[in-house]
Amino acid sequence: MRPGMKKITVSANGVTDRLHPADRTGIVPLPADLDRLIPEDHPARLLWAAVESLDLDAFHLSVKSLRDHPGVPATDPKVLLALWLFALRNGVVDGRELARLCTEHLADIWLDGGLSTNDQTLNDFRGRMTRWSRSCLSKSSDV
Repeated sequence: MRPGMKKITVSANGVTDRLHPADRTGIVPLPADLDRLIPEDHPARLLWAAVESLDLDAFHLSVKSLRDHPGVPATDPKVLLALWLFALRNGVVDGRELARLCTEHLADIWLDGGLSTNDQTLNDFRGRMTRWSRSCLSKSSDV
């Protein structure tokens, strides 16, 4: 038995079980920094490297939050694009589901970089991402 765990006996329908109850008051060793949440060879890291190499000027043109002006800073388009590409790769197509994953799934937390991106921001970006991808595809077909 692990230290700090209690062995209990429960009787149900005449059957006695020995169980280890969940101890949610104990300390769990989690990495102190986001970069240690996922291994170096995780697909999310490969995706991030690919997104960093993209020209995302079209997304930056639509950012209305400017340095030295009042208001909340906008979320980096690289973060939003990486989150959506990773989500779509894993079959997630809903902004609310993706926002939930950004608080519960280690790879999504890593990609989100601790921003806790909300579903409204994710869904707004998804519309821009769709238009951008269509534009990229039409440019590549012109070549």
